[in-house]
Formats: sequence, structure tokens, C-alpha cells
Amino acid sequence: MKKTIPIPGSKRERVLQQALTAFCQDGFENVHLSDLATKADVTTGTIYHHFGSKLGLYDIICTELEQRIIDRMEAAAEQHQTLAHALKAALTAGINFSFKKGYCKVLGEKQQYLIQVDDKISFFFSQYNPTVELKTDILVYSSWQIVNLKLAANELTLEQAHELFNWLTVRE
Repeated sequence: MKKTIPIPGSKRERVLQQALTAFCQDGFENVHLSDLATKADVTTGTIYHHFGSKLGLYDIICTELEQRIIDRMEAAAEQHQTLAHALKAALTAGINFSFKKGYCKVLGEKQQYLIQVDDKISFFFSQYNPTVELKTDILVYSSWQIVNLKLAANELTLEQAHELFNWLTVRE
């Protein structure tokens, strides 16, 4: 069994469910392990036992959310022949899902707290980089993060996010 898939009804599952809700609503800085423990009906020691730290818990949440996003982005991209259209479809599918599920805050802010060598979303975007020398995937990934943050802060609408991603990906 994958370490990130808890047994239904277990303490680990309760903590993960409460943490997902808390991190998505409040962001990393505003989540306190004592509050999570109370909501999950466990001790803070249980959280440390399963996750090591708040950052360890956050890392597992981010990894799970990334996989959910990647699954949708890959499916959307596979429907298109050109890199630009595949990337646009992937961005649209990813941001729609992120927005609908309320994941924008976590997905936008995670790079502030986690230095990941194997960031799945960044790797996904690197596959759609037409010129290795130019590193356009850095711009796409940065845009992805900022759009998620702005959506979470209600400083951008989903329609505006779509327009930005269209501008970024479709060049004539």
C-alpha cells in the first residue's frame, strides 16, 4: 500500500482529511497542528508519529493534490496534436479542477515551503517546452502558481485565468 493512502477510518486518514481542508482554506502558515489534532480527534503526538512535522504533512497533501491535477492534465493534453493546444488544454483542465476543488491556495503557495527536486507539475510542463534552450516551462509553471494564488485570493476570476492561459499558450 502506498504510504499516502491511509486505511479508511484510521487516525492517519482523519488527520489527512482535516489537513487537506485546513491547508486549502487557511494556507500553510495559518494551520496549527494542535487545531488539526483536535479536529481529527487525535493527539499532536499522533501527527508527529505519522508525518514527522507540519511540513511532512504538508508535503504529503501537496503530493496527493499534484497527482490529482496531473491525471486530469495528462488526459486533457492527450486529446490534442500540437504542443500549444495540448498545453492550453492541460492548463485549462488543471485550473478548472484546482478551482472547483478549492486547491488553489495549496498549489499556489507550496513552492514557498517545499523545495522539491521531483515536482510533478513542473516536470509535466517541461514536456511541453518546444525549445530546450529557452526554458519556457519556467514561465508556464510560474504562471500556474501565480494564477492559483490569485484565484485563491479572489483577485482573479476563473474566466480571467482561462484568458491568461490562452494568451500564454496560443501564439500565431
